[in-house]
Amino acid sequence: MTEHSGVTQIRVNRATLWIGGDVYQLSSIARVRSLVSEPDRRGIGRAIARAGGWFAGGVLLLCCAGQMELPVFALVLVAAAVLGLIAYHVWRAIRLARQATQYALVVETNGATSAALVSTDRAMVEGLVNLIANALENPPTREIVQNIDNRKLVFGDEINMMGGGVQIGKVARGD
Repeated sequence: MTEHSGVTQIRVNRATLWIGGDVYQLSSIARVRSLVSEPDRRGIGRAIARAGGWFAGGVLLLCCAGQMELPVFALVLVAAAVLGLIAYHVWRAIRLARQATQYALVVETNGATSAALVSTDRAMVEGLVNLIANALENPPTREIVQNIDNRKLVFGDEINMMGGGVQIGKVARGD
């Protein structure tokens, strides 16, 4: 996957569709559609629950540690660790809550499927699907050019797995 933010130019003429630097022959496009990618909203609740659990556990731990007459340094260290874990889970919840739904323009050719662009603007992606579908039925007499604000430019499939802190897997380009 190639990360890209900025403007991507979409051009449609009688024979070809250009999406950035990628060229598709209109005659080889089998299907064009949009896909929706929703962020994991359940993760927000899990992160808040974990933060609450660490808060309750930290309060209980500090109460127990205070009764054991531990040195102040140990109490401060435990409190700092618990506060750090709470802050991490709250940060995760906020980060998940701020993620936007993404819409992908998917172009399926006779050979392979590829997500041509991804955006948070549903109307724009649906408009591109309609533009390309209309160009397949009735190729335009003059070239149509649109500049699109694109979040990510994706070429084909990508398989990412985490294993032992190292990314493994391969990128399948649909070739």
